Amino acid sequence: MMKLHLVFALLFISTLSLAQDISLKYAGIINEASLRTHLTVIAGAEMEGRETGTEGERRAAAYIERFFDSVGISKPQPHNSYRQFFPLGKRSLVKAEFELNNKELKEGKDFLIPAGGNEDGKFKARELVFAGYGIESEKYNDYEGLDVKGKTVVLFLGEPKEDGIFVITGTGKSGEWTFPGLDKKLELAYSKGAVGALVISPTITEFTDKYAESVRKTPLTYIRDRKSKRVNYAVLSHETAEKILSNEIIQSAKNNLPFTGKYFTKKIKTEFKYQGRRDNGNRLT
Repeated sequence: MMKLHLVFALLFISTLSLAQDISLKYAGIINEASLRTHLTVIAGAEMEGRETGTEGERRAAAYIERFFDSVGISKPQPHNSYRQFFPLGKRSLVKAEFELNNKELKEGKDFLIPAGGNEDGKFKARELVFAGYGIESEKYNDYEGLDVKGKTVVLFLGEPKEDGIFVITGTGKSGEWTFPGLDKKLELAYSKGAVGALVISPTITEFTDKYAESVRKTPLTYIRDRKSKRVNYAVLSHETAEKILSNEIIQSAKNNLPFTGKYFTKKIKTEFKYQGRRDNGNRLT
């Protein structure tokens, strides 16, 4: 038993000695002068602000890695790297085209194609279908009796109300058709066989330069694979929407009125083309 106690005591002393050695080693490295030197480099113009996913951030990460290696800091296992990689990305508009009855419309004024909600691709249809709010539920169904297969659907953001109460939730609060809302509507349109969608916001009548620029690119976010397929879409200004819909219908959407019985199909050609760019990044931990 005495021998066992002696072994544990020796192990404790050696561990304590090692910890003290490490502390002394790094105490000589971490001081005001060295911190000033490293921070001057990392905060320098060459690092371009070190925004996540940028070349400047990668330069800063490489600098830190070289320093860690030079002072003998071991690399975490099992990856044998100072870096932990996880997918980050942002999308930005490269090209957006939209035609209505063979007439090319102006991006930023007549329509927008949000970079965050679309994949590279195109769609073309000879008919479009007005599908109200683009909702299908037990309490309210815009798609009842509508054939949208191979066609472009036109829909409004939001949900219908009656007497100040949202029809679907039965309360004064909107439900999942408002948020996440559009994703759900685009997935439903895809499942119905639509080739694409034209979306109208009841509250955004025209696009300011600031708003248009904001939808042409996304912030850097964690990349997740999309679970469900959905159609691509363009957002229309009210001036463009009036080429398709009556002013009465647009006013109804502004007041969240139900569209039951007001659906229709028109022989209007639509052609949509979108190309974006995705920039990927990673993080150093």
